[in-house]
Parts: sequence; structure tokens; C-alpha cells
Amino acid sequence: MGKNNKKKKEKILMPVWLNIIFTLGSKVILLFLTKIKHNRKALKNHKEGFLLLYNHYSNKDHFIIKDALNFRRVNYVVASSYLLTKPVGPILRMARAISKEQFKPDLVAIRKIKKSIDQKGIVAIAPTGQTTVDGNPSFMPDTIVKLIKLVKSDVVALKSKGSYLCFPKWRGSKRKCRIQTEFVTVLKKEELKTLSDQEIFERVYDAIYVSEDADQLTLKRVIKGKSLIQGLENIFTVCPKCNNRHSYISIGNKLICEKCKNEITMDKYGFLHPLKDSDICFDTVSKWLSWEKDFLGKEFINGYIYQEDVILKSNLKDPLKMEEIGSGKIILSKDEFKLVGKILDQDVEKVYKMEQIPQLPFDPGVRFEIPNEEMFLRAYPNDPKSVMDYVLIFDYLNDLKLIKENNHEN
Repeated sequence: MGKNNKKKKEKILMPVWLNIIFTLGSKVILLFLTKIKHNRKALKNHKEGFLLLYNHYSNKDHFIIKDALNFRRVNYVVASSYLLTKPVGPILRMARAISKEQFKPDLVAIRKIKKSIDQKGIVAIAPTGQTTVDGNPSFMPDTIVKLIKLVKSDVVALKSKGSYLCFPKWRGSKRKCRIQTEFVTVLKKEELKTLSDQEIFERVYDAIYVSEDADQLTLKRVIKGKSLIQGLENIFTVCPKCNNRHSYISIGNKLICEKCKNEITMDKYGFLHPLKDSDICFDTVSKWLSWEKDFLGKEFINGYIYQEDVILKSNLKDPLKMEEIGSGKIILSKDEFKLVGKILDQDVEKVYKMEQIPQLPFDPGVRFEIPNEEMFLRAYPNDPKSVMDYVLIFDYLNDLKLIKENNHEN
């Protein structure tokens, strides 16, 4: 008969050699960056493959997960755009990370997740989709429930405490802090037949819920570093004293408003303090951001239009590379979210449905991603501090949507 038509088994799990290197590398990296303690008791009850959920509180979570799992192989589910980012992208592809479109169903990703678990692998995914910016849980879409029901496996959570304090998304300098993790059984696959969607959602949320603010009030983890506050100038876009925008700069361990000279510092526990009696601030990052979101959101609802000139980068020219493809203006109003400009020397006007954008993936003080069907699209504003304005507006709208849904249910 000649040729063997038998299909080759698709390679899904991380290669053994790379797993060994990644495990040892993660342990060495964390040894130098932080003190970490793991509670692995719940792992003893899960010898087969399972879905591992985690609270995504830092950009070092993949190292923390690998260190906690020791030499058990894991496939990471990552946003598709990260596979295009150097040097992370090539490493993720080598590790057979599962790329997934954020905040929407991805059947290819779901198939790979199920296949990995069937091969006794562990698949790690963050239900919130992106890293928290304030040490509290980010918005969690209900798509995680659909994924759990499709995969039909045991579900375990890795709850980490202190990872945000050590590696906050906004940090601009090195920090060290104690981290603790604990594996928690969320549900056994046999329970899926009896649990409602709401019950599954609540179990997941409870298993990964961590408020670093609340923990710090009692645990008092010491954060070591010279300029602990550096980086917050990129997410504190409104001054609570004078209401001016994008006016904060960081000098040492101080934030200073260039307009009214409001000065703030951060103590060794991560709490904020005014430097003078006349200065005004909130005592935590989350309280400041909550006030700021409400301030910007109400202004937006009352008709304020946000617009910013941006540089555009995409994988349009090369599917595996992010390159500059044009420029334009982002316009955000009550009625629409619009991009007007040039892409590859062609005039474009793209209008996005705001109700279909639960969040804007972003890098503080750098860029945000625009959900787009035909390509990955990143916008780099001329004023990098404006990134947080757009992020908080969409968070505010999402909060309003949740309030309406809850009121409707009640």
C-alpha cells in the first residue's frame, strides 16, 4: 500500500526537556526576586489532567505557577497577541502555549485545552483575561463557565497573595515582597452535572478572589525597594486636589503634581500618604483608581469626548510580527469608539461597537489594544498617560452594565 496514512498524534504538551529547563529557571528567577511559599496539599487529589485557574496579579505569574507545580507539565493559555511579542512570543510558541482570543469564544483554543487535559496535562488560564492594576480582582466574564462545561475536567485554582505587591503591573522599579500560594479544589468534573452556571461562576470567583489591600491591613508584608511609588504616575491620570490631567511625575519615592504641587509618598507596606498637611491623596491605589474611574466616567456620560493621536502597530504585514502600519486619531464618545487615519497608506475609518468591548488590554503608559476582527491592532498614544483614560472609561461602562443586569435580575 506504500504510504502510511495514519495521522500523527498532535503534540500538545510542553516538551519534557523544556519543562525541566522552565521549572528550574522559574525557581532560580523567583529565588532572586522574592521569598515564596507554596501550599500544595490540594494537588494530591488531582493526579489526572485538570484546568488550573489563577488570580492574574502580576506579569511573573507564569513563573509562580511553574514553581508551584514543580515538574508537572503545564500548558499556558495566553492572549494571542503575546505570541507576537519579542522575546516572549518565540518562547511561548516553543512551550506550546495555547493562544486564545481575549473575551470571546475560540474553538481552536478550546479543542487544544481539552486535548491537553485528556493527555493528563495541566492547562493554566486566568479567568479575568488580564493582569489586575490595583491588587483587586479584575472583571471576570462568564465565558469561563462555558469553557469549564466544554472541557469537562476537574478544576483547581492557584490563589497567590503578595504577587501584586511584588510585581504590580504599573511598577517602574524593582521590588521584593513575600508571596504565598495555595492550591484550592474548585470542583470535580462529576459535579458539573448538578451545578448551575451561577454556582460554577461563584465557585471560581471565590477560589481566586484576593484583595491585597485587605490582606495588607493585617498581614503587613514589607515591600523592599527604593522607589516603590514609581510607575503610578502612568495610572493616576487625575489629581484629586486640582483635578488636572496627566500632571503627576515621580521623583524617588514621591509623586508630585506639576500643576498644584500635591505630593504623595508610599510606605513600606504599599499604602499612600500625603507629604504635607495641605496635600490630598487616597491611602490605597485601588481607592484612587475607583475615584478616578468614577470621575472620568461621569464626565464621559455627560458628553465629554476623548480623542488622541496614535501610532498604530499590527501583524498585518507579517502574521508573526508586530510592526508599525500607520497612524491616526482615536475618538471615544457616548455614541461610538472610532479610529480615523491611515493604515498602509490607505485612508481608514473604523467604528467599533462599544458593547462588544468589555475591557481594553493595555500596558500602562505605553499602549492599549483595539479589539479588531481582521488583525491585532495596538494604539500608542502621543501622550502615553492617556492610555489609562480609555481603559477606565470602558471599565466604568462595564460596571454600569453589571449594575443594570443585577437590577434586572432582582
